[in-house]
Amino acid sequence: MNETKETLKKILKDLNCKTSWEVRAQTLEGAVKDYDLNDPKYQSLKDKIIELTLHDKVSSVKEAGLKICQINKLTKNQKPISLTKKNIKYQSKDFNKIFSRIKKDKEMEGFNLEDFKKQFILVAPEMYDVMQFEKGEKFDLWIKNIYGSLRK
Repeated sequence: MNETKETLKKILKDLNCKTSWEVRAQTLEGAVKDYDLNDPKYQSLKDKIIELTLHDKVSSVKEAGLKICQINKLTKNQKPISLTKKNIKYQSKDFNKIFSRIKKDKEMEGFNLEDFKKQFILVAPEMYDVMQFEKGEKFDLWIKNIYGSLRK
């Protein structure tokens, strides 16, 4: 019984990880499948999965959550859970604001991608995580382009 509580705590901790979409997705795809989410003792896990499915900013996390919701026939307000239109909830002004802040804080004369990324992950870890997923292999190019478009 105690092992189950500890395991459940670890799963919830991983699902709450805001800085790694991969941790959230892997936890949903792996560890969660062994639980009957309609059992009242797993209410906190059920609530977290529904929250991620409806509100996570990374589509692969939402999709992994949706599979679990469908398998367990989970509902929100007595309606089956479905995915809404993709929305990462960040706008270009948000990126410009963070990038300008990093440029100012680091007093960057020239652009150094690695230094910039280290600071970016410290200043806005959730944004970094979401955009790293969204941009994939073009993440570094995306950073360079936004940095290059900042006012001098």
